[in-house]
Amino acid sequence: MITRKRTKYIHEGKYVAKVNVDLVEDKTGWSPYLTVEDACRLDDVRNALRRGDVPSASKLARVFRLKDQAKYLGLVAGLVVLVSGLSGCFTIMTGQAQYRADKAAEFKHFNVPILSDTIFAVGRLDAASAKVLEVPDAVAFLGTKNTYMVLEGGTALMQAATELDGKRITLTYRSRTLFLKDKTIWGFLTLYYGTEEKQTYSPDEIATLSKLGFVARSSGSFEKKIEVKGLLYPALALSEEQMQRFKVSRQIDLYNPPDSSPPPDFSRTLIVPLAVAADIVTLPIQFIGFTVFVIVFARGPA
Repeated sequence: MITRKRTKYIHEGKYVAKVNVDLVEDKTGWSPYLTVEDACRLDDVRNALRRGDVPSASKLARVFRLKDQAKYLGLVAGLVVLVSGLSGCFTIMTGQAQYRADKAAEFKHFNVPILSDTIFAVGRLDAASAKVLEVPDAVAFLGTKNTYMVLEGGTALMQAATELDGKRITLTYRSRTLFLKDKTIWGFLTLYYGTEEKQTYSPDEIATLSKLGFVARSSGSFEKKIEVKGLLYPALALSEEQMQRFKVSRQIDLYNPPDSSPPPDFSRTLIVPLAVAADIVTLPIQFIGFTVFVIVFARGPA
């Protein structure tokens, strides 16, 4: 087993957190993966930034604030004109700006969740609903915004919940492992068993963990990675009294798929023709200005 240092970035609102984590590589099928502690720390940092609790996030990561650049637009515009006058190349600078904007859009497309929800209950469907869906082992994740119907992977989840001590099971996911497109959900969930400080297991527990496909970890706990696939449905309408019965909740984030692309920004495609036109119109002025600059520079000070 090899542990490598990696840096994860979490973007929430006007803040970006830089979190140092350990990436574990071993001979298991889902290597590399984060430790439980690092996965929980990433969640704590993300939740703290969403609450606006920067001091708490700063205790776990290095937090940066994204500044509003509007007040610098005048200065930037002046520099653009100056540099263009000397180099005669509005088009090159516009292309560089568009490249940076494309990279920023790509980062946001893949690293910022397209849907965040709070899961407050998980359960198996009744016989009538399962018959309608024609999936007997379907499992429903009830969220405040949507209901997530897991059609594949539900059997493994329910087996662990019924055959193991539920109080010792932790259901989590790693950043960018659950994806959403056209109301279809897929990705991976990870079950951890025995994450408490002092882990002790009975022979029956170890036999059950082995039967269910859990793998022992160096920390003493066990884990199982479950591939899931499902569909998105409207949220259930529950009263406030019913909601209060659910004391434990879990934040879940869904991302754009890895094989997707950021949507095109047609507003930026109009900038290049305008930049070319600006070069053509101002070419005589730029040429004269550049020539005067070269002559003065060659002569030196009087």
